[in-house]
Amino acid sequence: MNVLATAKNHKYYVRNKIHCKQFFLAKYYYVRKLAYQQLQPHQQSYNTAFQNRHRTHTMDKTYAPHDIESRWYRQWEEQGYFEPKGGDSAYCIMIPPPNVTGSLHMGHAFQDTIMDSLTRYHRMQGHNTLWQAGSDHAGIATQMVVERQLNAEGKTRHDLSREEFVGRIWDWKELSGNTITKQLRRMGTSLDWSRERFTMDEGLSKAVNEVFVKLHEEGLIYRCLLYTSPSPRD
Repeated sequence: MNVLATAKNHKYYVRNKIHCKQFFLAKYYYVRKLAYQQLQPHQQSYNTAFQNRHRTHTMDKTYAPHDIESRWYRQWEEQGYFEPKGGDSAYCIMIPPPNVTGSLHMGHAFQDTIMDSLTRYHRMQGHNTLWQAGSDHAGIATQMVVERQLNAEGKTRHDLSREEFVGRIWDWKELSGNTITKQLRRMGTSLDWSRERFTMDEGLSKAVNEVFVKLHEEGLIYRCLLYTSPSPRD
């Protein structure tokens, strides 16, 4: 009797266990279905947004350095990453100002790479670092370029007034000078463009005049009518 009762009780236990399992499974799938129905609109909008993002941010098959590097450099410049900051010890380099008569060449790229490396090194060392940007007016060379332009138009500088000729020179400076600064930016140089200067700027031009007058008063330089070049045979 005890064996039969035990078997009977076990039978009921197994049956109840199966029923409980079926009940909980049914309840689980019901709750899951209900949650899925509630999340379905949000899921569809998420899928649409993901697809649109994936469509608009597809990686190009080839590397396009112009767009990428220009975008990052513009951000560096806007954030002021190249301005002097912090540090008790200072480090400064004045870029040898390129002439505004043309564009940069390989010699500029070579020397600017060295200066940029030194500037970045000291900046990472925590020094108060400045790489001063600037360009040179190159008076004689610039005048020759502008005179060639006038000759191509069938004119000479004598056909223009002084003010008109100087205006043509400044127009050329804006054109050529912007080309040089664009090239330097394109190279990724860490120049502080907020301090960019031109040798004919009012402040710099005044300083140059003051120095020349002082040297002339001290007799260290003089003015004469003749321009002579030393001969290697003398």
